Amino acid sequence: MAKWQEEVVAAAVLLEQGSKFELKNIAVAKDWQGNGIANQLIEKTIFWESGSGATEIWVGTGNSSLNQLALYQNVAFE
Repeated sequence: MAKWQEEVVAAAVLLEQGSKFELKNIAVAKDWQGNGIANQLIEKTIFWESGSGATEIWVGTGNSSLNQLALYQNVAFE
């Protein structure tokens, strides 16, 4: 989660499958969108997962909008 003071402004959902992790969902509160919070949350998630011994991290999304694809590509997902 990402917080501002006591308010949760973004959250990511991860599914662990052995040494592999799937980023299932990421959400940023509407008033906080467009500030790079999603990028920072994804980067921190990747850093944390790699430190935990993850061998693979992938994104699972049911929506293939260009904005979502660009977000994930911006942080090195293919």
